[in-house]
Amino acid sequence: MHTVTFVLSDGDNVHWLHDGWLSEIWTSKLRGKFPLSVGFNAAERDLGQPLVEWLYTNATANDSFVAM
Repeated sequence: MHTVTFVLSDGDNVHWLHDGWLSEIWTSKLRGKFPLSVGFNAAERDLGQPLVEWLYTNATANDSFVAM
């Protein structure tokens, strides 16, 4: 078995999560139809706690998160 991984990241830029990402990727009709792991800066837990909690609450069974 092989696993292919595509990494979508803007390094440690906390602005990435707050900008067009939600409207372009998170709201896509395809999200949730395949496994997707989203990596974001660990500082988001403090800097954007309401947004992170909203993402956790609105995640599908195929969504997962990783601190990068």
